Amino acid sequence: MDRVISEIITQKPLQGGILNERIKTVWEQQMGTHVMAYTRKVRFEKGVLYVYLSSAPLAEELRYAKEKIIKNLNEAVGNAVIEKLVLR
Repeated sequence: MDRVISEIITQKPLQGGILNERIKTVWEQQMGTHVMAYTRKVRFEKGVLYVYLSSAPLAEELRYAKEKIIKNLNEAVGNAVIEKLVLR
């Protein structure tokens, strides 16, 4: 049974969805409640993490720390999957 579940999870479409959800969870854990209060949407696609924020000043502040945020998120995910962070 565990083998069947592992095989299903490793299929490309499902694996991408699981990774997307994992990255959303890691964003919430790493960025904390203050940033989450202004986070409207988090989406990961083809190495790019898109984060939609409702606060322009917060987005500008986070732009200065993009490289550190990417590094911390990749470490938390356990793999260097995020290549670029786009804040909107």
